[in-house]
Amino acid sequence: MIYFSIRRRLLVGILLSMIVILTGMGITAHRVTDHESEEIFSARLATSARVLEALVAKQLEHATINNPIIIQLPKELEHSHDGDEDITGHPYESKISFQVWHENGQLLAKSATAPDKPLGPFTEGFSKSQLNQDLWQVFKLRSGDVWVMVAEDDAVRDEMAGDLGMAIFTPLIIGSIILLIVVNLIVFQNLKPLQILASAIAKRDPQTITPIQFNKLPIELKPVVDELNHLLNRVN
Repeated sequence: MIYFSIRRRLLVGILLSMIVILTGMGITAHRVTDHESEEIFSARLATSARVLEALVAKQLEHATINNPIIIQLPKELEHSHDGDEDITGHPYESKISFQVWHENGQLLAKSATAPDKPLGPFTEGFSKSQLNQDLWQVFKLRSGDVWVMVAEDDAVRDEMAGDLGMAIFTPLIIGSIILLIVVNLIVFQNLKPLQILASAIAKRDPQTITPIQFNKLPIELKPVVDELNHLLNRVN
């Protein structure tokens, strides 16, 4: 005869179901969050380009300088915060570089960390470029005879996506553990009548054939007790 534990089967089934369902929820939520964060960063990058156009590009459109103007950005916007506690600001601040080009190919202005070659192709919109072995998101905007290019370090987006993923998964994992403990207690409490029935049968005298009586009995156990009492009556 093969014996198995109903309680163990219930817990394993519930645990596997929770893992599958919560994992699916977490992955879906992470993908949605990752997409939305990409949209937010891209919108902010485009905003930076338009602000730069309004403040700088129009003044440089008719510049006759031979060398580009080098504009030093605040260090919080040009360097990573990793390992540097003295830098003020927020870790999610964008690390940006920008360039202003004349349509004739003359570089009019750029940030100190920007390269001398274009950050991306001269086409309006978003693109990706590999700069100094790092991936950058680039937005290009044309304003008259001037091209404005603003690049943002993709590492900030990855960091934010990773943090959001942890923020999503951590409550799910902790909640799953708590839920499993609660379910275990509920299952144990509701299977207790089985132990009570087994104990009552074990304590009966072998010569006793009177029906088994309980003040409270689960509906699921009633057919078992009824058939057992019918058996005792037939024996009697």
